[in-house]
This record gives sequence, structure tokens and C-alpha cells, in this order.
Amino acid sequence: MIVLYVLLALLGLLLLLLLIPVHLYARYDGALRLRARVLFLYVTLYPRPPKRKKQGTAASGKKKAKPSSKAKTGREPSQWELLLREEGPAGAIRMIADLAGLAAKAAKRILAAVTVDRLALRLVVAAEEPADTAVNYGKACAVLYPALAVLEGTMKIRRRDIALAPDFLKGTGEVNGEVRLHVLPLRVVWALLCLAAAYFGNTLRRQIKQQSDAEIPVGSSEKQTERG
Repeated sequence: MIVLYVLLALLGLLLLLLLIPVHLYARYDGALRLRARVLFLYVTLYPRPPKRKKQGTAASGKKKAKPSSKAKTGREPSQWELLLREEGPAGAIRMIADLAGLAAKAAKRILAAVTVDRLALRLVVAAEEPADTAVNYGKACAVLYPALAVLEGTMKIRRRDIALAPDFLKGTGEVNGEVRLHVLPLRVVWALLCLAAAYFGNTLRRQIKQQSDAEIPVGSSEKQTERG
């Protein structure tokens, strides 16, 4: 019973950790800055401080790279290789299409779990010639506003501040932006679990179908021998 209580306590602690929202801040004003926050802990994701490389680690890495080539000689064929051998390129293409569909569904679930607290973008379109400025401004409008419509359809945006304008006096444009969002790790983990379950389900169904197809000719040949 003590082991069961410990396992339940660990599962409860893991659930509480997955319910803690993760905040992400991104800002661009000529230089990109990216950081994350969990409760009161801040982590700078970009720019990262440069790391010093040690000569000993490089030498040890070269020594460890040699036995990996020997291990590859005795490895077993992967699922993709078996699929290519049994079904050819058509089977690989069908497998890639299934994975793309599953990945699209998982991406929709993950994006639905993201809440954008603030989305700010200031874009000034400018060129040397006024005609080029007008053409570039039209292209920017054709790309920006449909993209915003897609984002608002896939994730929740609480506050939006978008400013897009042409400037016929300047010779160069400007881009400034800021994004603040948060996500619950539990919803992301659930989306990944659904993706894994769907993938293994499709793989299991495909293997069962291959076994059934392989058994059909054997049964038909036996019937023909009995009739003869």
C-alpha cells in the first residue's frame, strides 16, 4: 500500500506541474529577444550567452564516434525499410500522407491550447520609389491580414495591436513586434498522446491487414487442391 500511495502522490505532483502555465515572451525591435517564465522563474532563450568549447570534449567526441560505425553494420532494418521492401514507394507515400494528416491534427490541438495574451506588430513599408512603396504595401496587406485571420481561427488572441502603413518619405522600412502567450503543458501532452495513439493504431491496423492479405492465397490454394 505504501508503494501505491507513493505512486499516487507522484502522479498527483506530475499533474499539478502540468497544470502550471508556461509563459513565453518574444520581442523584436531590430534584435530578437525571447524568454520563458514558469511561476517566478525566468529563462532567457535567445540570445544565449556564448559557450566556451573545451578541447578535451572535442577529442573525446571523436573517439566515441568510431564504434558507432561498427554498430550500424549489425543493426536491424527499420520500419521504413521494411515498408519499402514489402509495399514499395506507394506504401511509403501512403505512410507519409497518414503521418502528415496526424501531424496536422496534433498541430491544431496544440495551437488551440495556446492563448496569445498580447500580439503587437508595427510594420512600416517604405522603398526608394513611391511606386515600389505602394506595390510592397499591397503585398504586405495581402499576406498579413489573411495570416491574422488564420491565427485567430486556430488560437485564442485576447489583445491585438496591428499597425501597417506605408511611408513614401523614408527609404527603408521598419518592423517592431511583441508577442506574449501562455500554454498549459497538460494540453500539449494530451495532443502528443493522441498523436502517438493514432499512429500506433494505424500501424496495428496496417499490420493486421497485411497478415490477412497474406493468408488469403494460402486458403484459396488449399481449396483448389481439395476440389482436385
